[in-house]
Amino acid sequence: MKILIIPEYGTFGGTLTFLKRLLYIHNKNNIETAVLIQKNQQIPETMALFKDSGAKVYTSSNRFKLFLHPLFSPIFDLFFCWKAFVSYRPDIIVVSNGSPGTMLSVLFFPVPVIFVMHSYPRKKMLLPIRFMCRMASRYQNRFVTVSQFSKENINRFMGVPLKHIEVIYNSFQPIKTYINNKNAHILTVGHVEWYKDPECWLSVAKKVIDKKQDVRFLWVGDGELLRSFKLKIHELGMESRIVMCGFSNQIENYYADAILYFQPSLLESHGISVVEAMAHGLPCVTSDAGGLPESVVNGETGFTCPPNDVECFVSRIIKLLDDDKLREKMGQCGKLRAEILFSEEVQEKKMISLYTSVLQK
Repeated sequence: MKILIIPEYGTFGGTLTFLKRLLYIHNKNNIETAVLIQKNQQIPETMALFKDSGAKVYTSSNRFKLFLHPLFSPIFDLFFCWKAFVSYRPDIIVVSNGSPGTMLSVLFFPVPVIFVMHSYPRKKMLLPIRFMCRMASRYQNRFVTVSQFSKENINRFMGVPLKHIEVIYNSFQPIKTYINNKNAHILTVGHVEWYKDPECWLSVAKKVIDKKQDVRFLWVGDGELLRSFKLKIHELGMESRIVMCGFSNQIENYYADAILYFQPSLLESHGISVVEAMAHGLPCVTSDAGGLPESVVNGETGFTCPPNDVECFVSRIIKLLDDDKLREKMGQCGKLRAEILFSEEVQEKKMISLYTSVLQK
């Protein structure tokens, strides 16, 4: 079996994590693999990853802003992919996509395409795009997404029939470190972007700290709003209690040192950091946006609140801080749920099954 992966990814985040897991699955199952990337994706970490996994690397030109538009994207997609396709002659193409509306022309290549969507459109896409998706789904192709919520929105806004969309949840890596609960750290992990709602996060942090003097809020991750929120925290004089940590490749240490996990996202297809927190035995307080309730069962593995409901988040966090037994119970329930639904083994089994099924048709 030969598979060409066409991945979208950044320096960190869910798309990069998925790429790492996919290469691991391919390597473990002796699947011959090549990746096709843009020149601006040649970052040292991923190039080392490709080398270690034995994947052949094809590079092509960068996508200009114009070609992010769904109507113009097919032109770029075709020229970007065709040369590598003809050279490598894969049995399957896997597109790992974080920008709905791009890379769709690959669906019409003469081999099965597995189109993995890590995000979902928030409004109905243009008629030609919906028509393209509906036509492409009639072949051997399969769309894959990371939550039932995303599946419903891909069907609603892109026109892909539900029967052609598979849900394969994000997974977590085996835990190397374990919770010590020595510090009252409330952890958030992810891009510091508007859709993660850092404004709400900061408001909640201030209110909780007013009531709980020993608590610290930590946000690990990079993003466009990192610098501005560091400045806001500095102006409040709360740098020792509310910390924007920036990017870290030692994320396990933060999970191991936290007492609970908090994520007030406005939008979320699934939330891989929430899954990782659950795997570390952390009770989670999150919004009920997007696919988050598919991970966090309200009242069982943590609590969910409506997006931007500061008082709800504050009350749920304080409830967990005040009740050691409840924290422990919810953390263990979350850990068990993660092991059953979101393990690497589950993700691997479903991906390999999908490869087999598209080749047999």
